[in-house]
Amino acid sequence: MKPSEQKFRRGDLVRIADDLGPHMPHFTKGVDAIVLGSYADKYGGKDRKSYSLLIHGVGSLSWYDEWQLTLVKAGQTDLLYEWLDEDEDEERKDVNQ
Repeated sequence: MKPSEQKFRRGDLVRIADDLGPHMPHFTKGVDAIVLGSYADKYGGKDRKSYSLLIHGVGSLSWYDEWQLTLVKAGQTDLLYEWLDEDEDEERKDVNQ
């Protein structure tokens, strides 16, 4: 992989490390998530090593570093949309209660 290449793509299922380092104790860790995109995907530029993720039941969180993620299964776009739909349904339930 060239240094400029992106390791993960939108829809990839990844595992977030249990240890995120000392600067991210408030971030969700040790769970599976789906990649929404890199910083470069969302805003342009050259940062292809920081990622925004969808965490099921939590929502989207940014910016996880590449070293904090392990690929579980590539190309899980269907699961991404399933999780988004489920999270939307939960939000609707909360609003209507």
